[in-house]
Amino acid sequence: MMKMGFIEWFNVNPPIISTILVFSVLVVAFTLERFWVFRKEAKFPRELWDRILGLVREKRLRDAIALCEVSPGIFARLFKSGLEGSLVSRLDAEDGMVIEKEEGQEVLRKRVGLFGTISFISPLVGLLGTVLGVLHAFQSLAASKSNDPSVVSGGISEALITTVAGLVVAVPAAMIYNYFNFRLRATLVEMNTYGQRLLLAVFGEKR
Repeated sequence: MMKMGFIEWFNVNPPIISTILVFSVLVVAFTLERFWVFRKEAKFPRELWDRILGLVREKRLRDAIALCEVSPGIFARLFKSGLEGSLVSRLDAEDGMVIEKEEGQEVLRKRVGLFGTISFISPLVGLLGTVLGVLHAFQSLAASKSNDPSVVSGGISEALITTVAGLVVAVPAAMIYNYFNFRLRATLVEMNTYGQRLLLAVFGEKR
């Protein structure tokens, strides 16, 4: 069985392989970027939460707000919004946290859809390369006026490389897309849960 290196793969259908290669670079680059964003923004700050609860119990809401202002991440911004609104009313606190949750969701959702798009498009691009390769192989068979199947089998085997390349990119992209969607849903659940706990703590203490 003939083994082909990267250069031989690339020469099978340069436009198609180049497109798939660009997709693979985008998947790697944005995967690393999203991991960094989720680690920086979406990790639940347990220590911050404990300190906020302590300040709330001591009725030091403004100190809790100041603590949130110097803390990173979407949870700190969520707590800050709720605490600031609670100085006016519970309704203002709830409205402020709803807005902050929407903004936090957009921060985490950004570029995640790209993985889904690539996982869908890459096999189609690879299939297009295969169809074009098979078409070229049969044209070569017709031009050779030969019944020898080896004339077309080599061209078809090379044409299938683009489909393989498309799938190699699509499968990891689909897995990454599902992973970040799962992380996004889990983070939103945490934001809702701890947002409500903050309201109960603040207004329970006020009562």
